Amino acid sequence: MLYFNSSDLKPVQHTNLLVKYADDTYLIIPGSNSSLIPDELSNITQSANTNNLKLNPKKSYEIIVHLPSKKLTCTPPFCDNTTRTHQVTVLGVTFNNTLSFSPHVQNVTAKAATTLYALKTLKVHGLRKGLVGSYTGNPLCPNNICQPLMEWIY
Repeated sequence: MLYFNSSDLKPVQHTNLLVKYADDTYLIIPGSNSSLIPDELSNITQSANTNNLKLNPKKSYEIIVHLPSKKLTCTPPFCDNTTRTHQVTVLGVTFNNTLSFSPHVQNVTAKAATTLYALKTLKVHGLRKGLVGSYTGNPLCPNNICQPLMEWIY
């Protein structure tokens, strides 16, 4: 994934896909076109330079997606200025190289468990249900986790 913002950026090969959201750009290349990865990255780099933008290599990731039942026997060579990873977060949702969302579920579950522990501790120390509003919206207690947990513990 390359983080980049440019409305005139198009993939070199029409079968490849560039998906843009805000300042993030995702380059999706099917396995049959893996030989075109350097050309696509070159195109993105050139477009960034033309628009006086700079790519952030620390935020540039490569993930090779495959079926869980298939073992990767042949992978494309490593790309310059990208990090190959087995797990990536796109728009707040984490998935792995087999398109499993279990890492995302584990993250959300861990946050919920931490929040539940904190809310139970606060309840023991006198938190009243009417004060829940002061905790919602807090980064440690997002509404989608905090509100249902408060209803559950009271």
